[in-house]
Amino acid sequence: DLIVLTVFSPVLVMVLRNKYTTYVAIAVLLILSLLGINTPVCQTNSILLFTLGGALSVYHREYWENPNGSHFETACYIALFFVGAVIRWLAIPYLSTIILVLSPILFWKSCELLGQMHVFDHEPLWFCKQSFFIYSAHVFLVEGLSSILSRVSSNMVWVSFSYMINPIIALAFLYIAARILAQRFPKVYGLLCGNRI
Repeated sequence: DLIVLTVFSPVLVMVLRNKYTTYVAIAVLLILSLLGINTPVCQTNSILLFTLGGALSVYHREYWENPNGSHFETACYIALFFVGAVIRWLAIPYLSTIILVLSPILFWKSCELLGQMHVFDHEPLWFCKQSFFIYSAHVFLVEGLSSILSRVSSNMVWVSFSYMINPIIALAFLYIAARILAQRFPKVYGLLCGNRI
């Protein structure tokens, strides 16, 4: 879906030029998503999330990039994230779909706790050098891990937990792989990441 959405991103840019058309588009996509109507090229949920992310970055960027949020506000987002996980586990019609759309937002705001704990005060240099390699190689690994983790249990608590640990495991594996390739096979690593060493 992401590749298709990237191809059609110029259309999204045209929609985002006007706040009114942006929110009308989000409302229409939400209704289609609730009704379970998908497009021939990709899922409506994906288009909705892509459009919502674009709208938030264009019209509410200051709020989402605010490093000085209160601990209480962050705690509320964390609580809502886990309430949403329970709602998804209970599979409540319509509400589950709305939570699916809101979950990336809740998760993003929940991660502000890490900023408030000064985890990101020192930018990790390895990430700057290896981000392109990670970006290029993560899709197949994440898909593979998702398939393996889904075989453990179909319980929604496990599904929510595996959804959160999947990228952590993938990032750790790719970091180690990038370090080994960069040290032992620098030419191969340079070819894979466009000489971003």
